[in-house]
Amino acid sequence: MLCPRFSATLCGLTAVGVSITCEGNVARLNCDGGKVITVLSAFYGRTDRTTCSVGHRAYKVRNTHCSTPARTMSTICDGRNTCAIKATNSEFGDPCRKTYKYLYVVYKCEFGLKSRSVTCEGDKGHLYCGVGQVIKVLSAVYGRSDRYTCAVGQPNSKTYNTGCASSDSKVADICNGQDTCAINATNAMFGDPCRGTSKYLDVVYKCIGQSFPSDPKLGTAYHATAKSTT
Repeated sequence: MLCPRFSATLCGLTAVGVSITCEGNVARLNCDGGKVITVLSAFYGRTDRTTCSVGHRAYKVRNTHCSTPARTMSTICDGRNTCAIKATNSEFGDPCRKTYKYLYVVYKCEFGLKSRSVTCEGDKGHLYCGVGQVIKVLSAVYGRSDRYTCAVGQPNSKTYNTGCASSDSKVADICNGQDTCAINATNAMFGDPCRGTSKYLDVVYKCIGQSFPSDPKLGTAYHATAKSTT
């Protein structure tokens, strides 16, 4: 079910976002405060004559029975703090030729049992846990397994290879047991599983109760400082 635009309470939800992106532009979903995205519904097409109609001729916005489910949004965005994808026919198909379309996404931000950090090649990724909790890395993959992630501004030749990924234990070695952790998504850190392809680091982790080892000399607990790659 789609929420009426900007009327989250009518859907019985307390924290919901609605993202509307005109064809050809980039949709950006964001959650703050350590919460992650859960896509509730999404479609690409046109269901009214007013949305994304400015500057377009009447015949371009006349067909209002034109839409297709945008399931890619859940695949790419669920479990992330932020997500970006271009609203184009090449990404979602063309449910109605000669009609100017838009991407309509309803999502909520919530605290999940698992968190996901996706960092584009060349950037620094950050993992966070709240007070009294520490990071436990469940999986970490460097490479590319889809055409959408970290694809904005990249030529097709850089995102075509989707069978390019390698698991790596380095993230767990560096981040496990820390409340925050930063790590560089680079070939220097993880090697290059596919030359000429734009890659990203995809980490799934959870926050668990903190266990403080005791210092027998002091009779108190201590906690190691967060690690960071340089």
